[in-house]
Amino acid sequence: MRFREKKYSVWLEDAKECDNDFQALIQKGALIPIHDGEVWKNRHLEKADHNLDFSSLVSDLHKTVIKESHPGKTFYDWVTVSYYYAVYHAALALVSKAGFRSKSHMATLCGVIRFYYHKDRMLERKYLETLSHMEKANIEQFVESQSLRERASYGVSVSFEERLASMARKDAIEFVNKAKDILTG
Repeated sequence: MRFREKKYSVWLEDAKECDNDFQALIQKGALIPIHDGEVWKNRHLEKADHNLDFSSLVSDLHKTVIKESHPGKTFYDWVTVSYYYAVYHAALALVSKAGFRSKSHMATLCGVIRFYYHKDRMLERKYLETLSHMEKANIEQFVESQSLRERASYGVSVSFEERLASMARKDAIEFVNKAKDILTG
């Protein structure tokens, strides 16, 4: 089990450990207290919506324009990445609303678990699992492995990529909408 996965599991089960690590992340500068949390919250929500719109647009264009203008090519890898970033910006909006700016995925995840899982009980575990999978290294690894898969077997890869993009779309829309409910409720 990787360090991040281990921490994620501990934070979910132990609110005190999550709080201790949250304080340590502040000391390390990975979480920075801010006074303009509303401004940052709104910026991150705008970016989350922007990424959702872009991903949906490109995904839909695969059926017509991309199929015609770029025969034999797809961009589902970037659609999926953009959906992941929609989730991440929604999580950053949640952390901003709590009064912090985050400089890392781990810090963001810790902050969301601390404020919206343990403290306010506004997020269910399934949302945290979606967020825990959205790390830059994982996204970069996905893009690289997708490229290798595509070179090895285009026909199988396209349907696989489309299915991944569809799952990412569902997860991203659900997460962003839940974050908006929390932030406007």
